[in-house]
Amino acid sequence: MLHRPAFFAILLLVLAACDGGSAPAPSAATQASDRVFDAGAMLDPGTKGLVIVGGNAQRPTYWDFDRVPYGAQLHHTFQVRNDEGRDVAILDLLPSCGCAQARVQYVDANGATVAGVRGAEPVLVVPAAASFELVVDIDTTTQIERLNLDKLAQVRMRSDAPRAPYLTFELHLVVERTFRAVPSGLEFGEIAQSAGKSMRSDVSPETRGDGARITGVELVEGPFTATVDPTQQGDVLYWIVVAEAKKGLPLGPALGKVRLATVQSDGQPGAPFELPLRGQIVPDVVAHPALFAFGAFERDATKAVTIDVDALAEGDAFTFLSAEAQGVGADKLGFERVPIEPGVTGPPAHAAKPAPKWRITLRTSSDFPLGPFSGPLLVKTDHPRVPELRVPYHGVAK
Repeated sequence: MLHRPAFFAILLLVLAACDGGSAPAPSAATQASDRVFDAGAMLDPGTKGLVIVGGNAQRPTYWDFDRVPYGAQLHHTFQVRNDEGRDVAILDLLPSCGCAQARVQYVDANGATVAGVRGAEPVLVVPAAASFELVVDIDTTTQIERLNLDKLAQVRMRSDAPRAPYLTFELHLVVERTFRAVPSGLEFGEIAQSAGKSMRSDVSPETRGDGARITGVELVEGPFTATVDPTQQGDVLYWIVVAEAKKGLPLGPALGKVRLATVQSDGQPGAPFELPLRGQIVPDVVAHPALFAFGAFERDATKAVTIDVDALAEGDAFTFLSAEAQGVGADKLGFERVPIEPGVTGPPAHAAKPAPKWRITLRTSSDFPLGPFSGPLLVKTDHPRVPELRVPYHGVAK
């Protein structure tokens, strides 16, 4: 007969054997699931992750531009080393504002620069142990909302590095501007070739009460002249800048700038203040829009397109003498003309009287031929400098 302790020992052995035989082995799916959630398994022993090289030891992802002048184009490069022990994919770069742009690149074993592709995913794959650059460019002009105040721009870098999937780089700056101009640049638009054109901008201190002053025009670039005159309204001192595009310039773009000399409130020379100048030299008479765009239309319904032909020089006027369509479909096109005078209402003026603007309507006939068509409308005038104007037309009759 078994003693009670021996009996219980045998019973425990039997139960243990039964449990071991009935427990199912873990499935491959379960094992795979366990590995997915095991973050430690992704880390190689002895690796350090993505390491910022150089810079501020206390804040390696921070850079201080400090105070910078308005208009400066800033650049800073963060040096990063891939110590993850494997290749790392840079998934995206997300700047915090429109003033910042970021890019990544590294130099391969052959000395060639491998640059990231913006918008791709991944942007760049960095080999193990390789160093790469995160370059941040900051535009301090139109993209900076508030001037003379602290700004912290940020760039978040997302990667598949298990130790550092997210890194945020910070760049501090204060964009200083002593003066502001309204408008900030002079857009001349169309400039009549024989007449030239002038534009005005008012310059005042950015901060009310600042004793900084404009002392004169330091430089004018491009086919322009410029003057600056101080004036005062109440207790506010400001400067009127008048820039003029010269007469008789060749057709095409006219680009330049005015640089103004300044002094600070303490009387010391200040940073120059610049105004960009942009315009387009065109003939004295132009069409708006520049062509008759019929688009696609049903041939059995007439289609009409209207443009204005303008004399750009102040006080200029001309008489519309004739018009002739040339090209495909020309014999099926008719036109109407109406003189337009500023401030005149009621019936249009007599067609033989000079006017600064003429409204021309080109119209297809109801039996217009099928298919695409194009050509010029040859307009003849009595204008002394533009006796002839060719306005293209095109469309598709269906």
